[in-house]
Amino acid sequence: MIKTTSSPRWLAAGVAVAAFLAVPAAGSAKVLHFKGRATGPKHDTNMRITFDIRASKGKPRTISNVHITKLDYRCENDYATERDLQISGKGHFNKRKRFEITEKELPPGFFNDIYGRFLYPKKGVRKKPTVKGFLSSEFGYGRTRSTYNCLGAESFIATRRG
Repeated sequence: MIKTTSSPRWLAAGVAVAAFLAVPAAGSAKVLHFKGRATGPKHDTNMRITFDIRASKGKPRTISNVHITKLDYRCENDYATERDLQISGKGHFNKRKRFEITEKELPPGFFNDIYGRFLYPKKGVRKKPTVKGFLSSEFGYGRTRSTYNCLGAESFIATRRG
């Protein structure tokens, strides 16, 4: 007969802990990456937008990591410029799948606002989920010190990558 120094209870407890750690969490969130462009009658053809949506239990929860490239701005002194923009805030989706992110700094800083809605594909249609929304961005001193000088605004539509 062979004697063991460890009790079977410890061995069973160790196996149970190892099995628990190997199973992923049931309510873990999944990050969805989105990529889109401007839409509308006179849209900016160069503008691109990318962002991440964290979803759990099949519903969108938060939007973050918003990057906008080549957004066209028009300024009060008939000057036009193009800028890249990153919105560092995080937005939460409400029950109607709508979100809003606003960042503000007094002039000559910036005022960035982005809002939109998450749209599921229709049942039976093989399409990716989409996000439709609107973004506006302002920066620089205006004619008075309390207003902004340059404005860029676009409607957008983004679909899930990958």
